[in-house]
Amino acid sequence: MHVLKTIRIPACLLLALCCSASANADDCQEPGPDGMCPSQTFELIYADGLGPLSGCSVRNTCVVEESKLGPSPSFIVCSPVSGQIGRFRCEAWPQGDLSYDWVLDAGVEALDLPFQGGPVRDVGCGSRGAGRVLTVTVTAPNGAQDTAFTQISCPSG
Repeated sequence: MHVLKTIRIPACLLLALCCSASANADDCQEPGPDGMCPSQTFELIYADGLGPLSGCSVRNTCVVEESKLGPSPSFIVCSPVSGQIGRFRCEAWPQGDLSYDWVLDAGVEALDLPFQGGPVRDVGCGSRGAGRVLTVTVTAPNGAQDTAFTQISCPSG
């Protein structure tokens, strides 16, 4: 008689095993003693406690430019601005030596014009009845990209 045993693997461990396999140990380096990445690498930073980690499985790493690793997974975190109803500060992650291409639906008003680029946008609620979605495409120096989107919650009325 054969007995099948079920092994439970927590989802976070399974995700870590799956995603860390995509990164070659040679693709990831630690920042130098001065906190800077060596030449031929780009910095990739994830905020503590926010979202998943990159293929390098650390929050702050230097990725070799020749690798295929990029800013994946990317995500957006929007926080209400204190005392200002319908206004938000939105940050794209990861951050570092990356470029950010933001797209705002008609229902999202840009409050940071002229926008200088970067991972942070100040936005507000725009046209009623319109979509409230922000999208960002994060691009690494090696050309690897990832796109994230989020929806802001606006007061009705």
